[in-house]
Amino acid sequence: MLTENKLSKYLLYALGEILLVVIGILIALQVNTWNEQRKIKMKERAYLQRFNKELELNLNEMNRLIQQSDDVLVKIDSLLAIHFAEIPPVSNKIFNNLAKGTVDYLVFQSAEATIEDLIGSGELEIIEDAQIREGIATWKSGLMNIRYLETDNKKAFNELLEFYKSRSEIYNMMRNGPIFSEDAQSQLLSDPVFLNTLTYHAIPLQMLNGEYQKKRKEYLELSGRVQNELTRLGN
Repeated sequence: MLTENKLSKYLLYALGEILLVVIGILIALQVNTWNEQRKIKMKERAYLQRFNKELELNLNEMNRLIQQSDDVLVKIDSLLAIHFAEIPPVSNKIFNNLAKGTVDYLVFQSAEATIEDLIGSGELEIIEDAQIREGIATWKSGLMNIRYLETDNKKAFNELLEFYKSRSEIYNMMRNGPIFSEDAQSQLLSDPVFLNTLTYHAIPLQMLNGEYQKKRKEYLELSGRVQNELTRLGN
């Protein structure tokens, strides 16, 4: 009987020791899991902070391009309005300012180092928000329309520049002089080639302006989601 009591106590002690070891292992595993999750959240927060700064840069770039395209389109429209007598004739100085202001083309300089890091490292899944992940994953493909239109815009710019090179006195710009004389001004305002070249330049530019505005709206919404996530993660 005494031996049985000793054996029972020993078994209870052994089971207690085993239970303590198991609990210790479970606690260690839980702590390790918690540490790993904390590291992942810290990495996600760091990526989102970087991405948020790049979104701000891209929004500033979009605002610049929208303003720049607006300015060029206004100048082209003004020259066409003079031709159609929709506005009064302008001085040669104003005409030259309008004409020189049409020679421009646009390229969106996308800040995307964080996007490239996330995709290149295979760590995109760290980003918990599905819409932010999708915005990052489709960033480059989402710019395809803009890139096509920018190519068309560059071609139209080159055609306008070639026209100016053959029909203007560009060298006068070195002395702050007019590139078109008053006689050239009168001829250009009734020249179908000039007017067509301006219009061809305006078409992709106008479409680009619309695409830039749509993309700006998209980036604003994405920026809002990123900021919400940073708040959740304790920015």
